[in-house]
Amino acid sequence: MHGHLGLLEDLRFQGCRKQHFELRAAETIRRDARRDFATFYYVRRGRIWVEVDRHVPVPVDEGCILVLNRWYAHTIRMTERAEDSHLCAPIRAIEGGVNEAAPGDGGAIVFSSEASTLDSPFKGMLPYIVLISRETIAKTPRFQSILDIYQQFTETDQLQAMIDRRLDEMMAIYLLACGMRELAPVPSYNARLDDDRIKQVLLEMHQHPEARWSVSDLSERAHLSRSGFIDRFKAVIGATPMNYLARLRVERAADMLLKEAVPISSISYRVGYHSEAAFHRAFKKIYHASPGDYRRRARADVQQTG
Repeated sequence: MHGHLGLLEDLRFQGCRKQHFELRAAETIRRDARRDFATFYYVRRGRIWVEVDRHVPVPVDEGCILVLNRWYAHTIRMTERAEDSHLCAPIRAIEGGVNEAAPGDGGAIVFSSEASTLDSPFKGMLPYIVLISRETIAKTPRFQSILDIYQQFTETDQLQAMIDRRLDEMMAIYLLACGMRELAPVPSYNARLDDDRIKQVLLEMHQHPEARWSVSDLSERAHLSRSGFIDRFKAVIGATPMNYLARLRVERAADMLLKEAVPISSISYRVGYHSEAAFHRAFKKIYHASPGDYRRRARADVQQTG
């Protein structure tokens, strides 16, 4: 794990919103997509199922944590099948935490934290969803203690607000470190985080996606032959260097489309596309929508969710 701690140093959470909420049997909570947000759910009692954007539901047992590295529309319920539950009202927050919940009603108690994340090369190197087991939490020194403190902490003055921000950052580091441990048995992710040569190339790509990168440029930075670099990059990342770069540029452009009221042509140029037509093709291949349609729909989703 020491090989990638430098990446964790660059990650920060901002504007965290924390709460305990209750979920009862046969209920479903829907969380709409929100830009620039990551979240985690820690199940204090019971078991929940999280279904992200109509993918296969993921079970999260008591004492486990589910991390959504990027905020997609998702539902939370206590049943695996959506047809066995109904859509419920807005989240019922529990002001006093788990101790204030109604005992023995068969429901689930969940602690959630939402945060805006600064751009970090590490962020794009994790899957969009990571499940952290009880065993991993128990094996990580001091994580359970920090988690317990984190849930209880509320801002009341300027000093406590400063402490709360530091707790946010500590939680970010612990969650990502645990996420890496969960992924360690998977060779591609393990190599992705521990291969210093590939890591250096990834850092440069993330710092300057607009550069006119070629495979030759990247292989020189990795101190590998062109063919050796391609094989090694694909083995540890699961994609060719140019395909990875294309996705990185398009995801960076998607962020800009939401954050900045500038022409699409300007955004395409700033992420490295000197042909707007090529940018549109690359964007549609990943998001299944044109940049203009994506901007309109995403902004409408943000307005609807407040």
